[in-house]
Amino acid sequence: MAKGKGIFEDKRRELPDAPYVTLTEALTWIVASECRGDNYLAEMWQRQGDQNQRDWGSRYGPAWLLRHLELLANGEEWHFDESDAEEDRRNTLRQFDKAKHWLAANGTDPVVARERVRESCDRDNAENKKYEACEDMIVDACAGREIELQGIKYDRKTRECDGVHSTIPHTYFLRPLSFWIGRKSPEGGDLSPESRPELDDVEPADARPSYRQVLIRRDDVLRLKNIFEDRNKLPNRTPSRSRRFSLTLVEKWFQDRVRNWNSAEPPPTEEADWVAAKQGSVGLSRDSFREIRRRLAPPGWLKRGPRRKRNSRK
Repeated sequence: MAKGKGIFEDKRRELPDAPYVTLTEALTWIVASECRGDNYLAEMWQRQGDQNQRDWGSRYGPAWLLRHLELLANGEEWHFDESDAEEDRRNTLRQFDKAKHWLAANGTDPVVARERVRESCDRDNAENKKYEACEDMIVDACAGREIELQGIKYDRKTRECDGVHSTIPHTYFLRPLSFWIGRKSPEGGDLSPESRPELDDVEPADARPSYRQVLIRRDDVLRLKNIFEDRNKLPNRTPSRSRRFSLTLVEKWFQDRVRNWNSAEPPPTEEADWVAAKQGSVGLSRDSFREIRRRLAPPGWLKRGPRRKRNSRK
């Protein structure tokens, strides 16, 4: 492999020559061919957040601009129903004004700005998909007993931690998981159950523990990298199942849903949006989706369901 600068903007790091490497090192090596730790990623994402704030007016990137730029590109304004809450109107109009100021400060046409925002979101989505595919591959290999991961068990209910590494059972990988990397100290990367039905009172709570400072055999990483690269050569390959949702992808999906919704039809309920969202985002928690919907839904979509008419007094 050629030495020099890689996608992380400084000297390329090789995979450590040790029997085990961290989950974070494995993911970055497999996807980007350069190995990084959690502290490095945390600092890099901090810098990216600062740059996003300067470029887009938000540390989380340009996604918030898209629905406002759609209106501005078409010469339209926000319109509200009489029943829309005043607070919702103010919040939406405040963001709309913020988008106008951003547009003026950048001195660009709203149509051009909209396309620029879309391109940036598409780049983020493409990068997210690579990591999602890699995580899917690792989960499938663990569930199929092809490889084993080691981690420190953390009981989320009692908040007790074993303090020693142990083998993560293959059954742990049969239900949706979240991969957590880029957390400062300790290094390693974590795994935790992503499905959180305790929030929507539909199913019993997921009692699986989390695993911290997860480790993977170096030999397995090298083998998985070859598999990952071979799969990427196949056109239009869709991962068998996703164990990690991407907030950026869900946000874009929801913005498209809002933009394409037939205005002649009543807006969908939160439950209808949730059912549609989780079909394409296995592992997405309802709590995360509620936050996305609260931020991005038009005011008319956030109204409560129809209220029962009170009996008039006689």
